[in-house]
Amino acid sequence: MHRKYRTRLLVVDIGSTNLKATLFEARLDERTSGDATGGSGNMLSVANDEDEQDYSVFSFDRKSSLSPVKTADSPAWTMKSVGTFRCPTVMTSIVKDNGEIWTEIDPNVLMRDVVQLMRHCLRESNVTWEEVDTFGITSQRNTFLLYDMLEKTPMQQFISWKDTRCKEIVRRWNSNWFLRAIRFGGRLISSIFAFTFAVLSAAVFFRTTHILPRLSWLRKHRKFDMRTSRLCHIDAYVLAQLTGSEEFQIDVSAASCSGFYDPTLLGWSWPFLFFFRILRTFLPTVLPSAHYFGDICDKYFGSSKPVTAMSADQSAAAFGHFLVELGQAKLTLGTGAFLSVNTGGRLVFSSAENIYTLLGCQMSSKFDPPYLVEAQVEEYGQFF
Repeated sequence: MHRKYRTRLLVVDIGSTNLKATLFEARLDERTSGDATGGSGNMLSVANDEDEQDYSVFSFDRKSSLSPVKTADSPAWTMKSVGTFRCPTVMTSIVKDNGEIWTEIDPNVLMRDVVQLMRHCLRESNVTWEEVDTFGITSQRNTFLLYDMLEKTPMQQFISWKDTRCKEIVRRWNSNWFLRAIRFGGRLISSIFAFTFAVLSAAVFFRTTHILPRLSWLRKHRKFDMRTSRLCHIDAYVLAQLTGSEEFQIDVSAASCSGFYDPTLLGWSWPFLFFFRILRTFLPTVLPSAHYFGDICDKYFGSSKPVTAMSADQSAAAFGHFLVELGQAKLTLGTGAFLSVNTGGRLVFSSAENIYTLLGCQMSSKFDPPYLVEAQVEEYGQFF
């Protein structure tokens, strides 16, 4: 039996420098008698990063049967970019007298630009919204705001991952004798025994790019009630606005960058929640990267479309380069420089402050995501 499949996939990437909308078209020329794509409910989604050539395809079935399309026993998809369009990410940066850089993004301007860019991408690609099958989101990591659940409105602008207002907090935390003792004990124990908790303890090191120090700054300078507010990542906010949901959702790769997510248990780290007095209900829901996240409201484009993939930018880039085997690596040169290495199921941590382990894209709750050891140079883009 000879059947042909075609699907169109619209992806928005919320980058630090640019917003980007890319329309992909995937084709399958199947010459088998079986339905290799998973049934009539099958949909496809893309994870995209800063380079439009980096993409990955997820197979999604409404019965929650998810798997990567590119497997040894499945047919190959021919995929191409129909069109990629960019606009600058509107971001304000203020340099304070003490050297701190406050970098923020207006959520209303962001949503306006995201919707306009999606429309522009479709119009210039000569494709209607009705011809799009599914939608995906990738974004910069650890950019967040606080959301008032009673007033149904953001409590302030997004604080970018490049914001350094918490650098004094980070310096104080990292030099704290208690944290130093934890790191020393973790290194000592992990050098003798392969205890996961000891390995994690040896690598506890805070950075200004982490959410936790900036959240601590907000608790000190802008009082809020965790019982009536929510921590909202930038991708979770865009998703919630597009779908009209009051629940904020992120994927495991975005959560693993926050600084208080346990990559071994795939959940928010209870020691951090206890020590920093963070309510679990204050945090977003964490889901696999390939998942049904909801439908885009028809008020934007006239009809609804499913959102079936979300990923942090570097994890999306790693999957787009098909870092599916142990030891494979990729290098991304953009606003920052990021080197990622797939360590498979092995948890690897370094005492160096710019080397750490994150999670890659998770195909399904049935499968654990791979570990990615990452090294970064945050100021790389400023050199050019």
